[in-house]
Amino acid sequence: MTQRSANLLGLILLAVLPGCRETEPTELTTRNGRMLGHVVGWVPLDGKPLANAQVDFHNNVTRRCSAGTDENGRYELKFSRRQKGAPVGEHRVAIGLFGQNSEDPADEPLPAHYNKNSILKATVRKGANTISFHLTTPKGASEVAELGNVHGLI
Repeated sequence: MTQRSANLLGLILLAVLPGCRETEPTELTTRNGRMLGHVVGWVPLDGKPLANAQVDFHNNVTRRCSAGTDENGRYELKFSRRQKGAPVGEHRVAIGLFGQNSEDPADEPLPAHYNKNSILKATVRKGANTISFHLTTPKGASEVAELGNVHGLI
């Protein structure tokens, strides 16, 4: 191969390869045209990544959107098995380690104000959303009583 051919091949590869990487679509929609936002985030508990947690976004219009956290506490919501995202709008958020106690699967180690009686809320916007929830373990009943609605940090 001559130097000129090698240079030409290099230029062609530079032009083609950037298009090969996967990028998130700027607009996500359901099959029936409902607008979705792409949602990723991080869930730490007392400053440490909360691994293997279930993150659920609920709204009043459509189904629940869910994700599991990885070992770093990161999640990416899915509208369905094949569709990423969550509907645009307000959501109640529940986060739990559901079923982590094999002797009592109904036992939830996280406080109920993060799941069953969740005070967590988030607003999903069109396009890319980074919504993280920095959870803390309450030290006593008075701390739980002082908690109000908490919105995901963007």
